[in-house]
Amino acid sequence: MHEQKILDRHITFTNPDYVMYVPKYKDYESDNVHLHVVDHPQFGGLIAFWTQSTIEGAGDNHAMMCRSCDGGKTWSEAKFVIGAKPSQDKKEKQAHWAFPAVSKSGRIYLFYYREVEVVEFDRQITGIFSCVYSDDFGDSWSESYDVPLRVTPFDRHGQVQDNCCYQIPRRFADGKYLFGYSKYTNLSKDYERQDSHIYFARLENLDEDPLPCNLKITHLPDDEMGITVPEGENGSCAQEPSIAQLPDGRLICTLRNIRGSVYYTVSDDMGHTWRQPEAMCFDDGSPI
Repeated sequence: MHEQKILDRHITFTNPDYVMYVPKYKDYESDNVHLHVVDHPQFGGLIAFWTQSTIEGAGDNHAMMCRSCDGGKTWSEAKFVIGAKPSQDKKEKQAHWAFPAVSKSGRIYLFYYREVEVVEFDRQITGIFSCVYSDDFGDSWSESYDVPLRVTPFDRHGQVQDNCCYQIPRRFADGKYLFGYSKYTNLSKDYERQDSHIYFARLENLDEDPLPCNLKITHLPDDEMGITVPEGENGSCAQEPSIAQLPDGRLICTLRNIRGSVYYTVSDDMGHTWRQPEAMCFDDGSPI
């Protein structure tokens, strides 16, 4: 198949050490994005999750997974978890941007955005934050539960929101998982561009293995406007946060914007407040 030849050629460009998964361009095995890999102690190996579709934005997003017991050298056959399949003629609701968090007992929580009838920003962005879990390393999964997120000034349908989580949650020195997400302003605000802000959620009781609907979440930052990078008269473009903890305990977050350089911000209080984002610079002061 033509697409398969293109893919095979692209793999030779980057010459990877290991090939985890090559789409077969049949049924629901095609384009794949947003890869997240966890090192699972109880399983004794790596477990990977990603969002897959015919092609990004095609309307058939679904979560996939596979596992490795040899440090990533070889991987199991890819397995469908939840969402829509192209073979179902796009009638089943999508599962967007799935990402995992593993509790101390080994339970895997797989969070994702569940497509609903309401479409605000885009079919692959609008949805309800939801979760399935597995106690057998992904062999079987629970029913889906909705997990409430904060409602901000940029949402107009309550828990039906326009969000995307770009990076895997990070467990920091306090033992809690923290993840960031992009929030796109609903179209009723009549902005001329993709107005967007960044928020965070800290999972307080995940290690107690609660049902997803009983997860206790601290919503950050304290400022309801979130992290912003001002654009235009009253807009913001701040997206796809990546967070890490610095040696002195502070959090650093790098983020995407439309200014042509990498922006970052720092928090001294584990995400409750953040400095106004600014361009990351080289030693000579020029922006990256």
